[in-house]
Amino acid sequence: MLVSRYEEMSQDIAAEVGRIAAHLGIPVSHDEAGAIAGGYNVELQKARTDQFKDPKSLSSKITFDPHSLLHDNHISKTQGQVGQWRDYLSQAQVDLIETRYGDWLTSHGYALSNESVSGT
Repeated sequence: MLVSRYEEMSQDIAAEVGRIAAHLGIPVSHDEAGAIAGGYNVELQKARTDQFKDPKSLSSKITFDPHSLLHDNHISKTQGQVGQWRDYLSQAQVDLIETRYGDWLTSHGYALSNESVSGT
């Protein structure tokens, strides 16, 4: 199983494309990975999701794209910045997530905000 960390993917989409291709056993050159990644930067993804807000667009009648799973608020106001959960989740929500998924989070390199919380 391949786990892609958002923090790494968002910093270097082309490298993540290469990693996914390698995991799948698909040869991809550096240039090909860059070309693929170029179509999926935050700005282009935001433009794709904006179509759901245009009342003249058929897409505005659909809540999400079944192919890409993009939806109208897929790209937040923070434009996908890493760590924004700290500004939006309450401490109770963070504690719940870290209690339930703390083991997985730490095994994948994420530090818990409250080190006394342990996953189950």
